[in-house]
Amino acid sequence: DRIPDADAFKPADPTLDTAHLDQVLDLLGGARRPLILVGPSMVNSDDGEACTQLAERLGVPVVAFDSTGAREFLADGCGVVVPYPDVEAMADAVVRLLDDGPGRAALVEAARRRVRADHDLGVAAPRLQAAIESVLAS
Repeated sequence: DRIPDADAFKPADPTLDTAHLDQVLDLLGGARRPLILVGPSMVNSDDGEACTQLAERLGVPVVAFDSTGAREFLADGCGVVVPYPDVEAMADAVVRLLDDGPGRAALVEAARRRVRADHDLGVAAPRLQAAIESVLAS
């Protein structure tokens, strides 16, 4: 009875309600909200987008290895990308962010702007629909 229903994993709404994420964290044994989300693997673009969106919803910055997904989704100040598999560079980036509250906040805000502008379902769905209708009309 600890498994949430499907509504617990709905896409973010414009108010960025994190109640569902609190439920997920509770399922993980009452884990506290992280200060930094670390992506210590090579990820594809779907993982990069999911990581960015999760971090934005949690209000934490991302540090990830350089890969197709991370490179695009964390560009332009939306996160920190370090060379793969340089674990020392990743550790250094995490330590720097732990010591830099304003830097963490700036990364979070940049990621929040990107997710809202490009990846929120309320924004992306109408764009996709318009593109489909344009192709069908031609």
